[in-house]
Amino acid sequence: MVSFYPTLFPLPRIMDLTLVGRLLSHRPANFDALTRTFLMLLRPTKGVNIRRVAENRYCFVFNHIVDLRRTLSLRPWTFDCNLLIIQPLSLGAVPKDFLLD
Repeated sequence: MVSFYPTLFPLPRIMDLTLVGRLLSHRPANFDALTRTFLMLLRPTKGVNIRRVAENRYCFVFNHIVDLRRTLSLRPWTFDCNLLIIQPLSLGAVPKDFLLD
């Protein structure tokens, strides 16, 4: 997990600020490189926590709705010539099992 700034919100608030992502690749991605690239391109003003939840599946927890909206508005995202599908996390959904096709 990479923590750009600590998340200080209770769970329901965190769910509102969470995106899940899946990298469409047959090989595992370099998590550190993906994180560095994402932070460099997005430059979140209030920070983001990025966590790998499974192979090529990620959870992005933002500390402010503006950063989340900006991330969604800049879609589509790619990393290492592979598409990164990102969607808001539904309440009660498990990031590891979230369908991203």
